[in-house]
Amino acid sequence: MAAEDCASGQRGAFVYAAEVNLDIALGDHIDAVRGVVRTADGIAWAVGEFGFGLAALAPISGPYDVQHVETPAGLDGRVAPASAVFYFAYWVTSMNRIYHLYDNPTEAFQEPYADKVDGLFDGEHDETAISTALPATPDQLLTPQFIALAQNPTGATLKAMTDSDGTCDWTPRVPVHLYAATGDHNVAFANAEHCLQALHSDNATLQDLGNIDHTATAKTALPQILTWFQQQVPAS
Repeated sequence: MAAEDCASGQRGAFVYAAEVNLDIALGDHIDAVRGVVRTADGIAWAVGEFGFGLAALAPISGPYDVQHVETPAGLDGRVAPASAVFYFAYWVTSMNRIYHLYDNPTEAFQEPYADKVDGLFDGEHDETAISTALPATPDQLLTPQFIALAQNPTGATLKAMTDSDGTCDWTPRVPVHLYAATGDHNVAFANAEHCLQALHSDNATLQDLGNIDHTATAKTALPQILTWFQQQVPAS
């Protein structure tokens, strides 16, 4: 995979992570920071348009290893049950539209959820509406057969996982500083550890932000990232 493509994917993941945490983490500063995020999109356009080079990357708590980390963590309780249910419903529904994981939703989801999960992810339901329509635990959402498939993926499910897990399969030529937290019960810390191993580069490092949750991870990391970026590329 080309370094430029991976860099674009990492930047997109970072911008998305920032956007989804803005309302909760930044309160009254929301409009100002949204402007910064939108500026990041503009910078990405300028990189392609004018040939500016990539200087550094700082991803925050991404689910980089769905197969070996995030899925097992969602099933064994390392990821909070409510979050795991939301993630499984979203991931399975989304991937089915691309990889055709099942012919009928009842193959993946238990009733009464099988008839409504797909409709929840129609772009019209917000996170609260989706969460309140889902059960409390993954074993109430997924069929035993699909749980077994998630634990030992084959066929289209394995293909979907493998394709999802290529974010860190490249060798960076610029500094990459991963941020994650052992206290994050939405995205397991081992995701970042596996990403660091996959990058396999002296340019890549990982910072553990400690016993804080997923939202606090972003709130804590973003100012540190700004400082680090400024150190990597001092203003001229």
